[in-house]
Amino acid sequence: MLDVATESTSFLMRPVRTVVAAVDLSPGSEAALVRAATLAARAEAALHVVHADETPSDGLRRALGDFVDTALGLGTADSDASVRLAVVQGRTVPAAVIQYGRDVDTDVLITGTRGKSGVDRLLVGSVAEALVASAPWPVLTVPTCAEAHEPSPEAPVLVAVDFDGLAEAALRAGRALADLHGAPLELVHVVRERGPYLGLSRRALSLNEVEPEWAAEVRQRLSRLSPLSDLHADAVHVSLGASSRQVTAVADAVDAGAIVLATHGRRGVAHAMLGSTAEATLRRARCAVLTVHAGTVGKPGTVRRSAIAA
Repeated sequence: MLDVATESTSFLMRPVRTVVAAVDLSPGSEAALVRAATLAARAEAALHVVHADETPSDGLRRALGDFVDTALGLGTADSDASVRLAVVQGRTVPAAVIQYGRDVDTDVLITGTRGKSGVDRLLVGSVAEALVASAPWPVLTVPTCAEAHEPSPEAPVLVAVDFDGLAEAALRAGRALADLHGAPLELVHVVRERGPYLGLSRRALSLNEVEPEWAAEVRQRLSRLSPLSDLHADAVHVSLGASSRQVTAVADAVDAGAIVLATHGRRGVAHAMLGSTAEATLRRARCAVLTVHAGTVGKPGTVRRSAIAA
């Protein structure tokens, strides 16, 4: 395993004891595997590497072992007791991966966002999106370009929050991830655009530059969110524009090591779909994105028109 400092952590009040990395054996999933190994080592958790295929075979399992050996620099993955390999079969790739996660009682699922379908698509087409939408655990999606860039004292964890009852789950997960890596925590809240062109902006647009009194009102509400009492004012960003563009623009501006956002838990047809903000953030982010499911709690409060609608 990787030689990293060991700390304890938890997501949603549960210690991380098992980490599952879903890989497709393409270069696009190597970054996700490395990130999974790092997180597992820091949390002193077991690392499971799973590959789903319609026709599992001994040859495919050997290929998986070679892939893990190369990505993690191991002698042989089979000889490392902390790394467990599995080739699984299911009705669909996401269903097979999720069933494996249930079988091993995972605490977090990690997958790549660049794979067989090309550099501008998610892992095996919509597999990563389906995992984020359907998995009952936090899912960390890692783009290929984030391979050497993870949370650190120089790369903050950026938590996207709103006043819709999801902030607590995102903040708790963000705090745990930041503490795990010794990284600072920063927060972004996006107030939706009012004009026809702001939504197209690729740069971070501060609400303070447009309406400082409104920005102060939003910041005051954000300061009441727990656990934000120790955040410096510079670590709280209030942006104006389209949610996914502004979240990723702020992440780029602060050189974030990860973005954390919460989505509503869904069932039935809607359970197979992500909200537009979450989906667009996954596609645009150049750093890892930790997505946490949380149930809807009450009705959202209002500070004019503001939203991180996942």
